Amino acid sequence: MRSCRCESPALIQQLRSKDHLSSPMYKQTIHWPSHNVYSKDLVEQQRQDNVNLAKVYIIIGSFFGSMKRIPFTKRALKNLCGRISREQGEDDVRKTMEAFAELVQEIHTLHIVCMLTKIDR
Repeated sequence: MRSCRCESPALIQQLRSKDHLSSPMYKQTIHWPSHNVYSKDLVEQQRQDNVNLAKVYIIIGSFFGSMKRIPFTKRALKNLCGRISREQGEDDVRKTMEAFAELVQEIHTLHIVCMLTKIDR
């Protein structure tokens, strides 16, 4: 069996039951193969430079030699960009809260109140 797009000889073993440990990661494994660890970093760097998804897909295609050999779909690329964006947002919130905590330590008259919402956006 070869991977779906780049004809890599990487093998994927699929278990027939749906309650095994690889279930949550199954679709990600198919569309984002582990034999190319540099693609995620490349995508993250291009998106930070405000390059749109279509151009990122074309740039990645040039690394694989042709568009037919890209080992994932545009939809998988879009999902990856969303996940990277969420991770960066969570990291930004953490850094902001740490900066506020340092300010409160330095300026004792400063009080900061944050209201958390349950909306996950």
